[in-house]
Formats: sequence, structure tokens, C-alpha cells
Amino acid sequence: MGFGTSTVKVESILQGGGILKKVLICCVVLLFLNLWGCMMRSVNVPPNSYSPISAINIVQNNYHLNFTDVVDNVYSVRAKGMVASFGKEEKAYLLYVFKGDSSSVKEHWKALVKELGIWKARTYLDFPSSGLYSISVNGKKIIAWWKKAWFFVAESSADTEEFADHVMDVYKQLEEGTAW
Repeated sequence: MGFGTSTVKVESILQGGGILKKVLICCVVLLFLNLWGCMMRSVNVPPNSYSPISAINIVQNNYHLNFTDVVDNVYSVRAKGMVASFGKEEKAYLLYVFKGDSSSVKEHWKALVKELGIWKARTYLDFPSSGLYSISVNGKKIIAWWKKAWFFVAESSADTEEFADHVMDVYKQLEEGTAW
């Protein structure tokens, strides 16, 4: 009874050809394009008990760790953390790792997004407890995410999404207790 009534109402709205039909169609198309064109995934980070070097070392399965170093910025964003260089199949990846309190890492993430730009972003998801951002700049892809006390930036000229997915999957396994 209820299903037939709502179906008739939706059909009558769509057959009307009015503004509501056009708005509904535009919303569906925009939603489809947004989901199709951007990196959609949950944001995962290591436990708060981990140090930045531990967060880097746990990523090594499938990727060769070339070096780590202490940094005090990523692009023009001032933050103390670490950078690691990884390699796999002749491809190089950088992973910046910053740990602080949730408000400071979110501010670092927002500053990076502001510097690199929102309008050219491939992905921009800003939630109260996490964020995910990706963009292509000067031939390299940059993916940044934050959650809890962690802020990460992955960059490479090839397969950055695959690398960032690997990093977050490792952290997800830690969260679920299936890493070992």
C-alpha cells in the first residue's frame, strides 16, 4: 500500500518535467560522478601507543624502506615529524608521518589542503574526526589524511593511491588485531 503510493508520486513528479525533475536528475548525476571520480575509503591510522618510527616500520611488508629522516615541515606546513622513502618495483614513494594532538594534526591537514588547493582536488573529505585529501600537482599525486593524533602525507609520481591504500590497510589490520 505505502510502496505503491510513493512510487506513483515519484513517477508523477518525474513525468511532470518540472524543475524538481531536473534537480533530482542533477543530484543523482553529481552523486554518481563524485563517487566514481574520487578515492573513497575509510581513514585508518596506527594506535596512539605507536611512535612515528613504529608507524613507518610496520608498513615495510611489500615495500622496501630506503631511509627515514626527521623533518620539521611538509611543503610550507610547519610540523615536527618523520619522512620515509619506500620503493617497490622501481617506483619510489615518500611517506610523511606527524603525531600530535587531534586539533594540531587537523590544523596541519587544513593548512596543507589550503596550500595545495581545494578546487583541483581529486578527493576532499573533511569530517569532525578525520579527513582525506588527494590531488595531482606537478606530475605527482599527493594523498593526505588525518585521524586522532596522526597526520600522514603520501606522495609519488606513480601508484600513490595503491601505496596509501596499503599503508591504511596495514593500520586497519592493527586496529582489528589481524596484523600478526
